[in-house]
Amino acid sequence: MVYKRGIDTVMVPPSSAQMEHIRKEINEEDDNKLQHNEHLLITWIECQPHFPKNYDKYFVRSFLRNSKHILERAKRKLEHHFIVRNLYPEYFTNRSPRSKDLAKAADTVDVLVNTKLTDTGRRLIFCKLEDPDPSNFDVPAAFKWFFMLYDFLLTDPNPVAGEVAIIDGEHFNPNHLVKFVSPALKPLITILREAYVLRLKQIHIVNSTPFLDKLWMVIKPLLHTKVRNSIITHDTHKSLVDYFGADVLPSNYGGKCKSLREMMNDWKTILNDNEKWFIEQESVKITEKNIRKRKEYALLPRRTWCRRQL
Repeated sequence: MVYKRGIDTVMVPPSSAQMEHIRKEINEEDDNKLQHNEHLLITWIECQPHFPKNYDKYFVRSFLRNSKHILERAKRKLEHHFIVRNLYPEYFTNRSPRSKDLAKAADTVDVLVNTKLTDTGRRLIFCKLEDPDPSNFDVPAAFKWFFMLYDFLLTDPNPVAGEVAIIDGEHFNPNHLVKFVSPALKPLITILREAYVLRLKQIHIVNSTPFLDKLWMVIKPLLHTKVRNSIITHDTHKSLVDYFGADVLPSNYGGKCKSLREMMNDWKTILNDNEKWFIEQESVKITEKNIRKRKEYALLPRRTWCRRQL
């Protein structure tokens, strides 16, 4: 698979000081560990007849690192990742970033990652409503955009020490809450938790509103305990500088980087440039036909497969 514009041309690589933090965090302080475990994991995948063979090899590296080099965890996460690609076609097919629904979602919501890492090597993920009109808020399309963005991040050859989400409550109102809280919410949380290697260290909520507080009351029980205990609320964006410094924050949050909208436009261009890669990725999945005869799988409610044992 070929990228028109690789992630390594977008993300700023970690400095030596950042790399020290990262390698300690992901249990990769031994120089030979990555090469050895990557070889073991790829060899294991090749022995699994139900696994797709046209997957992006950088996915293996990212799943391994974000599993802190625990091979069994990386295997399970990769397997679930390829399974949900088949179970949820609404998020993992028709993935042209130029499509009408995705283009509209990208104009309505800023969902992006800063290309610079924090001092401790973490990615900052931003989410903010750009368009206050609830009728333009398409929750499935916004999540589809995020899954595409994060899939592209999985091709990064450089490691990170986890992610921090910064969610802006400005423009959020009760009508957005009604659209967001739906039967689709729980499966989305499950996909993120079971089929991705998102290592969410903190969630910062800025410009919080009573309506956003109600939404978090719904979401909190679905989150991991560590994440649930790491939610930090800010009345305004000004205190973010105290946490992260101005070098990694957008200009509209008091930082030295581009504004959120400018960064979002950059990411739209990057994803558009790699339209062919996203379309090719649609065939990378584990189908029911591949595993129908495997007794260790069970088809669970809400279209969720689960391995009984790995």
